[in-house]
Amino acid sequence: MHRITKTQAAEPMRTRVITSCTGEKSVSSSDQLTLKDFRRGDARVRARAAALGDLLAPAEELYTGLQHQRLMRGVGAARRATDIEVDLRILSAGYGLVAAHQRLAPYEATFNGMRRKEIDEWAQTLGIPAAIRAALAEPCDLCIVLLGSDYLRACALDEHIRLGGPTVFLCGKHAAHRLPRIPNLHPVVLSNAEATTFSCGLVGLKGEVAARVLESLANNPEHLGAYLNDPQATVANPASPESGPNLRTRRAQHERQGR
Repeated sequence: MHRITKTQAAEPMRTRVITSCTGEKSVSSSDQLTLKDFRRGDARVRARAAALGDLLAPAEELYTGLQHQRLMRGVGAARRATDIEVDLRILSAGYGLVAAHQRLAPYEATFNGMRRKEIDEWAQTLGIPAAIRAALAEPCDLCIVLLGSDYLRACALDEHIRLGGPTVFLCGKHAAHRLPRIPNLHPVVLSNAEATTFSCGLVGLKGEVAARVLESLANNPEHLGAYLNDPQATVANPASPESGPNLRTRRAQHERQGR
């Protein structure tokens, strides 16, 4: 079997992770932004953020919920590896889709619990469907999406989205049924069984599974082919998957599918 050589490793694996904001944050303030501030527009948000200047933090450091904490363990492992690039983006119900290092003010806003129509309208106002489509279309070797049902609804995904590479959605059973059936989109259903396997509550489960996948890839990028052969099966044991096509072969396969 062809293996990735040191020369080939100079071209790193391109990994994208899209996760959601969490209610728990590292910075808090009695004067934090609220949904009302965001609804009043960008000028209001900028003015309020300027007043909280000392409390602004990079998005990846702002969120401290269990899913985010566990995910960042894997992101850290991937960043320490020399042959993986990680593009982390976070879907916020206040700011929209943000880059990991974008500085944000402390705030309180969530899609969870909103009525469906309200989610649809507010997501459009934030430009989330267009931003998600653009992010998913960017070339990558693996994209992992960790979004709950209400955040997935905000993305307004349909069969017309274009994927820049194999894309794995970690989600519940009902959310998986609502995902479009298109090539290179792989729903991975997580349930109480996986929570028991990983000794992890459901709240942090997506982050734990994504972290284990990233840690395994950081240890050996050739594991990628095995994950994509059967993402659902390898969730149970992401540390030691069976062999599969190497990175270059996977890239060539995706390019042929996109033609």
